[in-house]
Amino acid sequence: MTKKQSAVLYIDILGFSALTRGLVGNITDSDYQAYNLTEVEDKNYVTLAAKILSEFRSVLGDTQKKYPSIQICQMSDCAFVWTDDVKVFLPALHCIMWNMIQNKGILCRGGISYGEIIEVDTIYAFGKTIVGDAATNAAKNESRLKGPRISMDTDFPDAIWAAFPNDLFIL
Repeated sequence: MTKKQSAVLYIDILGFSALTRGLVGNITDSDYQAYNLTEVEDKNYVTLAAKILSEFRSVLGDTQKKYPSIQICQMSDCAFVWTDDVKVFLPALHCIMWNMIQNKGILCRGGISYGEIIEVDTIYAFGKTIVGDAATNAAKNESRLKGPRISMDTDFPDAIWAAFPNDLFIL
């Protein structure tokens, strides 16, 4: 196990559990067409949820390819994204949120924190895992919100300032 300071994002798909439980009203053919599910025989809430989850995972995977120093652990409709490089974290975070909404039509909510984590060194086929204050605080920050947005704790701006000490706010 590795103990370190990291920036952590906890991201969650909005409305996913309501969709899987059939609590979102009637789904029309245009909803399936939006996710290229026109040839699906069994059109139901779970089929649409599975496709949305696949698109969520593809954005996370594409972002990790673009920013290889970030780590991702996906758990159903949420994920932890972390790195000890704040300069990489910010554009990776932007890439994730932008692609979710702009390219995939998926509304997400996130929480950001910076602090100590313990990264489990064992890498499984489905990713790494983390625990620690930063992970807990990121999830807590996300849970406080309503709607698609990102919240951060007070330690994160200090981490940004440390990563960009003299050139972040130069006009």
